[in-house]
Amino acid sequence: MRHQKLVLPSTDVEDAITAQHNLTAAQARVVDARATYAKALIQYEVATGALLDRNNITLSEAVDGEAPRPPDVPSASRPVK
Repeated sequence: MRHQKLVLPSTDVEDAITAQHNLTAAQARVVDARATYAKALIQYEVATGALLDRNNITLSEAVDGEAPRPPDVPSASRPVK
């Protein structure tokens, strides 16, 4: 069986590249937005005094530098509460 080369018009290739570029740019904007949100949330928690409570840290543990349990750090795959 002989294979024939598929010939596509150049506009189809350009459209595909443009679509790929647009998708990548949109994904980068999502990453930037999530990072901005995470930073703003931390600033809010610091300003309201909720940062230690949200991460289950008592003031005495923070002063002593003790960490009897692992920190509860949100991951990229888990939505922030």
